[in-house]
Amino acid sequence: RRVILPLANQSDVEQIDKAIKEEMDILFSSDIDDLLQKIMEGDNTANVLSKL
Repeated sequence: RRVILPLANQSDVEQIDKAIKEEMDILFSSDIDDLLQKIMEGDNTANVLSKL
């Protein structure tokens, strides 16, 4: 699973159990533009719209 978190929470991820983190693709976003770019990576328009 891909999880996108605010950049400010990056240090909090250290507290998550390693086994759990290994099952996740954790990305961090600095602002809404960065977040939208990460959400749309590799997706076509129809797939992106279905996530909104």
